[in-house]
Amino acid sequence: MNILVIAEEMLGRGPFTNRGILALAVVSWIAASIAIFHALRRPPASTEPVGQNAVLDQRSPIERTRALLGTTPFRLMQVAFGILLVAAIGSSAGLASRPAPVLPAGWSILHSGQEVSSLEMLDDVLWIGGMAGLSAIDRRTLQDHALPGGTPPFRYIRDLHVDRAGAMWVAHGKGIARMIGGRWEEFSAAQGLPSSTGLGVFEDRAGTVWAGLDDGVFQFDGRQFIRVLANFGANAIFQSRDGVIWFGSDDPEHGGLRSFDGHQWTNWSDRLAHRSVNAIAEDRSGAIWFATGFSSSGGATKVDRGAWSSINQKDGLAGGKVRSVYEDHSGRLWFGSEYDGIAVTDRSLWRIVKPQDGLAGFEVKQMLQEATGVYWLGTESGLSRIERFELEREGR
Repeated sequence: MNILVIAEEMLGRGPFTNRGILALAVVSWIAASIAIFHALRRPPASTEPVGQNAVLDQRSPIERTRALLGTTPFRLMQVAFGILLVAAIGSSAGLASRPAPVLPAGWSILHSGQEVSSLEMLDDVLWIGGMAGLSAIDRRTLQDHALPGGTPPFRYIRDLHVDRAGAMWVAHGKGIARMIGGRWEEFSAAQGLPSSTGLGVFEDRAGTVWAGLDDGVFQFDGRQFIRVLANFGANAIFQSRDGVIWFGSDDPEHGGLRSFDGHQWTNWSDRLAHRSVNAIAEDRSGAIWFATGFSSSGGATKVDRGAWSSINQKDGLAGGKVRSVYEDHSGRLWFGSEYDGIAVTDRSLWRIVKPQDGLAGFEVKQMLQEATGVYWLGTESGLSRIERFELEREGR
């Protein structure tokens, strides 16, 4: 994974956020520093063969650095760095990048600026997980809900899941944790889990809990975690109606799709629009959808009665990479993108919603809908609450 990917993962999301702009600026500065360091350590080149008449570069390191900075590539890099820095400052001051949202009636934005990676509803509390950790909102009053005493200082929460017993599972930067009745339990090597990043967690219909970590896929037997699939960091885990459990990995180099039918593991990575799998959902017809992509490449792939197919921007999606997929109570499909908002379709009409239309951010990472019909959408820059949504013909 290259340095730009690492910087974006550390500082936030892509070019439409302050953190993304700063990440590019930091990468430019680091690249320049490394190049200068190596240039100074490298022996000076000579156009003459080494011998009695050879002309050696006797300049001091400072003089050689000045000469290096005066070359065209480094001047261009300096200009690029300056532009990025000005853009970051202007964006932080509210002068550039994101248009001011016009909120339609019944739309609101909560926790503005907070990155949201996962959402779960437990009783009347909406639990929110993201880079900054865990928070909660009372869905009726829309006020912040106090966390239970002793809540660990979580960071980089990737997934939340409530099991049938009402316990909430958390996949976070240091592993897997569980809350039962307001009491927390953190799992470690004593329960079979390595010290690794938690990516996803899911309970199947038999009551078995599956956890995806950087080190692979683990199965919980009630006391211990047992590794069942090595070297596959599953961040998306889902069970379809036929009982098959699907595991998706968004790793851009080693990601892909696996399934387990209770007896056999199958690799389906070559059927996808992109091998990075970000989310999995099943629609009411029984078709299973896979949100795929990395950076600006990807699409949505589905398997329907054994037939595989994919759609992309030309078919109505908001952007290249599909970050999330969800079917609402009306049977409409919502496809969240990485940089371009969310696309909603009833299979005939499409509507794309972006921040200028009232969305909290460009990257819709997860969504859910209450029984009352209210939508919650987690983005890289806050939480959107939508009381009603109309699929307008002019949307697309």
